[in-house]
Amino acid sequence: MADQQPQPSLEHIMRISTGGWAAAILAAGSEHAVFTHLEKGADTVDALAKQAGISRRGAGALLDGLTGLGFLTVSNGRYRNTPDAAEFLVEGKRSYFGGFARVSLSSRVRGLRSYFLASFSNTFRPRSIARARSSRRIRYLIS
Repeated sequence: MADQQPQPSLEHIMRISTGGWAAAILAAGSEHAVFTHLEKGADTVDALAKQAGISRRGAGALLDGLTGLGFLTVSNGRYRNTPDAAEFLVEGKRSYFGGFARVSLSSRVRGLRSYFLASFSNTFRPRSIARARSSRRIRYLIS
């Protein structure tokens, strides 16, 4: 039998290329205290949107993104923290590590982080991203 060479795949390239997306979603989750709100019972899209002060659309996207990354589980429209998220991403716990996601991301992927944070806000309009980036007040709030 001849040695079979593995088929070329884009998997590794895509994982590295989109790695910033995962970090930005985690940072946005920490920024909006998603894990803390879930721990306190805001376990649906509507409840989280209200508690976090973000749009319903943004809350759904953020919850689904965090679920896809393995930080949350969902059953019958109710979201829960995974054990790791409950231990390390809930504000107020001695083991809280959520600030690291925000700090480590802020200098490396600032534009992507700005996009994710703005997209979860109540006032997000896709065409307003360029204006938001140029606004000193917005830059300060999301940096």
